[in-house]
Amino acid sequence: MEEKNSCLDIEFIKAYLQSSIELETQKRIAEQTFNELLREENQWKQKMSYVAKKRYTKFSIWDMLFMACKGFGISLVILYVIITIIEFADFNSILFEDILYFIWFIILAMLVVVIPIYRKITDYIDIKENSILDKQRETSIRQQANNALCIIQDNKGKLKRAYRCAVNNLTNTYSANIIYKKYQTVEACASIYDYLESGRCYMLEGPYGAYNKYDDDLAKGIIIKKLEEIGSKMDMIIANQEKAYCVMQKIQKNVEEMECDMKNIFQSLQDVDGKLNDIANNTKITAWASSVIATQVPDWKREAQDRANKTYI
Repeated sequence: MEEKNSCLDIEFIKAYLQSSIELETQKRIAEQTFNELLREENQWKQKMSYVAKKRYTKFSIWDMLFMACKGFGISLVILYVIITIIEFADFNSILFEDILYFIWFIILAMLVVVIPIYRKITDYIDIKENSILDKQRETSIRQQANNALCIIQDNKGKLKRAYRCAVNNLTNTYSANIIYKKYQTVEACASIYDYLESGRCYMLEGPYGAYNKYDDDLAKGIIIKKLEEIGSKMDMIIANQEKAYCVMQKIQKNVEEMECDMKNIFQSLQDVDGKLNDIANNTKITAWASSVIATQVPDWKREAQDRANKTYI
């Protein structure tokens, strides 16, 4: 392979690396978006476990009796006041006394009978209304969850197909053996591309080649080996791995856009049973997965052989 690599020009290698990076990016986007859908799926399954609560009275018969007794006690106090007024006041009108006793009787009825019964009735109505609302909420959540899970399953299938397509394309690309197997990762490809693009290296192999520089930078800790480490080493990545940083941004942007699109769809899944297929086929995941499946990847193995043969001729 050393002899073959020496016959390949830098621009060809850069184009090959760019293709490898793009396929690696597609693979990562499919993986992360799929994981996000799994999280959404688990959340909706948890929501489906919601069951309308059985409501119990907050105002029991004992509460009614207690309120009636309390009202009766208050009415006795009022009666005592009325009797005191009648005894100490000089009222010559029997009608006025009757009116006072009638008012007391009304108060007695209100305190002992009417108010406790009213409280019991309103408590029953509240229980009934809240039970209906809870049942409606349960039905709504189940319907929305079923619709969401249907769309999630459909889009998970599309992501799986896109992932398999990206992996197959990547396998075919790496099988060209244009770069060593050790460096067949998005992080390594991105760093090697940076070295060649910036002019820091003019070849892959040798003491001043991109392979050696990548290993040396990795050993010194000035570049990262895994994109997952970016969060804690952002400044270093921006300074030394521009291509890797762009790949990371592209992955995050695509995953976030597709995740946001799905969340917006889930928020409007009410009474759309007849439109589920249309909704599932018009997501950003569907569009992205279709673009991945439609990706045309050059036959890099043949390209490399043709270039090597032309060089030897």
